[in-house]
Amino acid sequence: MASSIKKRKVESEHPTFQQSSVNKYFVIEQNNKPLYLICKNSLFVNKEYNIKNHYSTNHSTDYDKFLREERVTEAEILKKLLVKQQ
Repeated sequence: MASSIKKRKVESEHPTFQQSSVNKYFVIEQNNKPLYLICKNSLFVNKEYNIKNHYSTNHSTDYDKFLREERVTEAEILKKLLVKQQ
């Protein structure tokens, strides 16, 4: 019976990048993958659960202290640093 069950593929779900993730989790989309501005790590799947999980596990202690305006400013600073590195 287990052989008749088909596994879902992520590509078939067509996850799209949400612009709200930039200021919420400090993530941008690069090459159709989410890229963290903080640690420069890229995730394979563009799903909000994965993005949120990585942020809360690795970065929330340092970046949850920022308020809305400060988060926007910090995201812009991190974007500029990324552009300089590239």
